[in-house]
Amino acid sequence: MRRGTGIWCIAAAATAISCSRAGGVVFFEGGMENQVLTIGAAGMGVGPGATSQFHNEGGNPENHRRISLVVGTPLSTSHRSMVFSLHFLNSAVHAPASQGAVLKLRYQEDYRTVSPGTGGHFSAPLIRQDGIDYIGKPALWLPVGSLIEWQTYATGDLVAMDFVAIDTTVRTLGLDLSLHPNFAAAGSSMQFGFVRLLDTGIGGTALTAQGAIDNVRIEIITPAACLGDLNGDGIVSTPDLATFLAQFGLSVTPGTGGDFNADGTVSTPDLAQFLSRFGSVCP
Repeated sequence: MRRGTGIWCIAAAATAISCSRAGGVVFFEGGMENQVLTIGAAGMGVGPGATSQFHNEGGNPENHRRISLVVGTPLSTSHRSMVFSLHFLNSAVHAPASQGAVLKLRYQEDYRTVSPGTGGHFSAPLIRQDGIDYIGKPALWLPVGSLIEWQTYATGDLVAMDFVAIDTTVRTLGLDLSLHPNFAAAGSSMQFGFVRLLDTGIGGTALTAQGAIDNVRIEIITPAACLGDLNGDGIVSTPDLATFLAQFGLSVTPGTGGDFNADGTVSTPDLAQFLSRFGSVCP
């Protein structure tokens, strides 16, 4: 894996790259080789199956990964069959406690369909935290019955509430809509990746789908590197303190203004962080 500083390393050749920058980090995977991914699957209902294969040609350009999905006809009209093909980038790990709270996430991939198949399927960003896998929404829909050449899909800004837990014990949905990852500084380490999903829907029929993916890009946005410099003049000083005190006790968008720990409230823990930075000159 190659590492570099600055957003420009995104333009490097197909390989795994982690690029740190002020206010965030970008993870990029263009090689799609087996050794850079941790691959798994989850399913429910009848006959869920998934295969994920590396191909060294035909990508955008060169290497890519081809994912095949299959589900059987549900047992009854009140059941569904689903399969999740899970792919985690081994290098894409972020620890909020030491690397900063996650304000938002942006996801991008290149995709195409390989065969028309019999079922449309979904592609979405993926997070694992504390042993729970979370799928981002809304997901990219790859329609049935059409061959799509390489295109780029990019999400807007995603926050923690845009991710829900994969839970195949919830037999009618396969998801727990009440569970979300913890993006705050108190949250555990997170690993990022992507998921492909095939779903019959309630009372549907057996389906197959096959698609390809390349050039996965995951951008993690964290609070600004110069914590406490609320007026942007390059030093944490008295004017910043006045701004902070005006916000103290208020509920704000997590990670904005004086909410340095991204818990949604400007409070005593934020004050402690601010005072520890008072007088500092920004790098």
